Amino acid sequence: MLHRPAPYLTIASQSLAEIYVAEGQPARGAPLYEQALQILIQRAPDSLQTAQLMSDLAGVDYRSLGKVQEAETLFSQSLQIKEKALGKNNPASRLEQRMLARIYCSTGRCEQAEPLIRSALAGDQAGFGPDNLLVGMDRQSSRRHGSR
Repeated sequence: MLHRPAPYLTIASQSLAEIYVAEGQPARGAPLYEQALQILIQRAPDSLQTAQLMSDLAGVDYRSLGKVQEAETLFSQSLQIKEKALGKNNPASRLEQRMLARIYCSTGRCEQAEPLIRSALAGDQAGFGPDNLLVGMDRQSSRRHGSR
């Protein structure tokens, strides 16, 4: 019989990781996020909790540790789960679209980012209206990366 870690270990690992990251110690937090993510992948690979943890770890990898390729993979997987569970136009899915687009642009692949930015912009306009601050930020991002 395979040993399956208890759910509380996921919560404890994730909580400690968040503390380390908040204290400016992302190198100590990342392995704990990874541990929590591996447990969640075993238990519920396509859950929204798994997707959110992927996104959290991707943010640490990308912003703090410079692990751009790992972050891209995690954001992409998180986006797939969120779009499947919530739909492409859900605010959580649109946030993931923007995060993945940022990675694409930061690595010189703005043409790959454009459809993600356009999708997030369209969803935000439909959901919040054209005068919303987030819509304005999407428009700025779209213009900055060559979209019209």
